[in-house]
Amino acid sequence: MIVEFRVKNYLSIKDEIVLSMEASSSTSRLKENICEENKTKLLKSIAIYGGNATGKSNLIKAVNFFRAMIVNSQNHQFGAKINIAPYKLDSKITNQPTKFEITFILNSIKYTYGFSCTKDKIINEYLTSVSGPGRPKELFKRIDTKNFNFTSDVSKQKRIKDDTNENQLYLSKVALSNYENLKSIYSFLSEDVIINVNHLWARYTKDKLHKDSKFKRWAVDILKKGDFGGITNIKTEIKERSVKGFDFQVGETVSVKEINKEKEEYLDVKFVHKDDKKKDVFFEEIEESYGTLKTFSMLGPIYDALKKGKTLFIDEFEINLHPEITRFLLKLFHSKHNKKNSQIIFTTHDTSLLRGKDLLRRDQIYFTEKEPNKSTKLYSLMDYNVREDVDFQNIYLNGKVGGVPFVDESYV
Repeated sequence: MIVEFRVKNYLSIKDEIVLSMEASSSTSRLKENICEENKTKLLKSIAIYGGNATGKSNLIKAVNFFRAMIVNSQNHQFGAKINIAPYKLDSKITNQPTKFEITFILNSIKYTYGFSCTKDKIINEYLTSVSGPGRPKELFKRIDTKNFNFTSDVSKQKRIKDDTNENQLYLSKVALSNYENLKSIYSFLSEDVIINVNHLWARYTKDKLHKDSKFKRWAVDILKKGDFGGITNIKTEIKERSVKGFDFQVGETVSVKEINKEKEEYLDVKFVHKDDKKKDVFFEEIEESYGTLKTFSMLGPIYDALKKGKTLFIDEFEINLHPEITRFLLKLFHSKHNKKNSQIIFTTHDTSLLRGKDLLRRDQIYFTEKEPNKSTKLYSLMDYNVREDVDFQNIYLNGKVGGVPFVDESYV
């Protein structure tokens, strides 16, 4: 489980911001929303609110970049640039390193891993662990790009280090070297932290639906309980289709030639409804609502998270969803279905999630704020003197805790 994530000097984030999953001891509500790992009480979900262009999505993008570097930097060719995007509105820090750090608990051990980088190279990188009372144990440390310090398996780790380019993370190279002592760390950060910023989950969900009968039954049951237009089943079938395309030739003139490629297989998905005579009627994807398709696309990763204890980061969770569906999906993470202590962190404008006292605690609510030409600030509702029995939706919409855009309506 993730304990916290830190980032500095990335996109609209200038100064370090900290997203903490630690539950506050000053609130006692909704105990089902927290769990305990390694004597640390952690939140199962966090909702991030804020006006447009305040940096909500940039926080999710920061997590995505952090993970992508771990997964992909092993493939960086020598001398290739790192696609980092530092804060641009302060010339003093634009060329300074961007910093990332994550603390998480894996197999009852608390780890902290972080790195800093510029467009040219990795500057620092480190990994520490705490398995009980006492000071953190340094597993490895990288300083000024090339200087490494190891506390175990020194000769083996030095060989991996010698094969690590300036623009590659050492932890990423470990994955290629099958170094068992750090393999679980790499696996957790690359496989158990899942980010949806480009909405590519639909293909994964379809494939899983076709191959996993248990997931299919679960997905259909969720769609039934969510009242998605009377869906009773989902049918999948591997079919063939011919692939047509165009070949562009660019020279003195531009020519376009139509080509027909060999047939390819694809997965056909149809949603089953009942007509007035109780007979099956098959709907193509295009015939279903955006809300149905958005929910369907998320079900694969949500199922995996709940069954395997993964952490999901979702940008704009509520898009195309009715508020009651968003609430329903979120409640899955607070329910008996979340036996593996999965976590979900999401950005949203859906203030109805703040309504009432049955969904979110104060420490689960975060806000982003940014003045014109200023950097993103992230803060928690716990930073305000707000009672547990007040209407969180009302105090947010009335601007009492920030995070609401100021709209100049004089124009209209």
